[in-house]
Amino acid sequence: MKHDRTRADLIRHLDGLGLDRFRLQLFNGTGSPVIRNLSKAEIIRQTQDLVRRNNKGTEITIDAPPDDDHDLMHLSGIGRQAQEAMIENGHDPAVFVQLLPGVYEAWLRLGRPVSAEVRNLIWEDLAATYLPEQEHHVSLQKLLAGFKNRAMRSKTRPGFEYVTVLSAPGKAAPEGESLIREAEEWLAAQAKPQDRSWSSQADDFDAIEDKGPW
Repeated sequence: MKHDRTRADLIRHLDGLGLDRFRLQLFNGTGSPVIRNLSKAEIIRQTQDLVRRNNKGTEITIDAPPDDDHDLMHLSGIGRQAQEAMIENGHDPAVFVQLLPGVYEAWLRLGRPVSAEVRNLIWEDLAATYLPEQEHHVSLQKLLAGFKNRAMRSKTRPGFEYVTVLSAPGKAAPEGESLIREAEEWLAAQAKPQDRSWSSQADDFDAIEDKGPW
C-alpha cells in the first residue's frame, strides 16, 4: 500500500496517546488553521487526503480537545538524554517522537484525566526539569507522526524529514499519580482562605482603640 509508512506511524502515535478523540489541526501557512475533533478511526480514514495536503505544504498536528480533561503532557524539543532522565525519574514517555535527527518530542500520560489547571502546573514542573533553558517555553510542535515535518528543516539533509515514532508503549508514567497529587495539593493549599487567629484579631481591636473613642 502506498501510504503504509504513514499509516503505521500514525496508528502507533494515536494508540500511544490513548484518547477516544483527538484535536487535529492543519496549517497551510495562509489564514487560520483547519481544526477538527476526530476519533482515531476518522483520522485513519482520512490518511490519503492528509498525505496529499502534507505533500503540498500543510503542517499536521495532534493534541487532545482543549475543553476535555485528559492525562496527556507534552514536551517538545527535548534530547535523548532528557528521555533517559524521564525514565529514571519515573516519568516514562508514553510516546517518543523524532521530529528531526537529534530533535524529539515526548508525550507523557499521567494515568487519569485531570483539569487544565492541574496539567499546566505539572507541565511547569516537567519543563523546569527537562527543558531548563526553555522553562517558560510553550510546546507548540505536537506534529503527527507519519507525515513530513513541514515546520522545521534539517540543517544537514535536503528536503523534509518524516516525523517518526521511536517508541510508543502507551502506558501511564509510574510517577504520574504522584505528579497529580502534588499539583492538586498545591492548588488546594492556594485556595484555602487566610486563617486569622483570635490573637491577631485582638491585636486589630487594640490598634483601633489606640486611635481614640469610637
